[in-house]
Amino acid sequence: MSNPHFTPAGNGKVYANTTKGARELAKDAKVGMVLYKVNRHALVAGQFEEYTYSPVHCTHWSRLCGVWMFSPVPHIKGSLTHERLVCGIYLGTTPPEGLRDLAGPEPDCRDEGAYGLKRGELFGGRLDPAEIDYMERLAKQAVAERHERGKRLGHVTEDENGKVTTKRGWW
Repeated sequence: MSNPHFTPAGNGKVYANTTKGARELAKDAKVGMVLYKVNRHALVAGQFEEYTYSPVHCTHWSRLCGVWMFSPVPHIKGSLTHERLVCGIYLGTTPPEGLRDLAGPEPDCRDEGAYGLKRGELFGGRLDPAEIDYMERLAKQAVAERHERGKRLGHVTEDENGKVTTKRGWW
């Protein structure tokens, strides 16, 4: 699967995923510089979009490594080198167009899907007493199965009065 091409918003500079791009970034970097990198997410985990961006801040010049160091948090010394940042999908001085900031609010998707409620609508389905009883039985059954499994493994014990104690941790 190929990576899509992201365009910067405004007149931003994009650093290429090459050795030349790393050299350009090393030349242009200075403490306090903010760059924007694109993050790719697996859609199986319930993420709404495949790509988001997040800012990284140039925090200091590493005398030990001889490279610029970047961090997602501006006031904490970073551990990302400029060479590592250039290896990503997109790295630029302005955020890419059409992407959401990872730390920003997620999109409102209540209107999406086959059974999504429109804004201001209430749930129109009925919860019968029989259906509520069925769900309560399932919950009790799950708790009982967990309790029995804990007894088998020795994590749960009962004394002669019926008091249940749970062993936590390895001690």
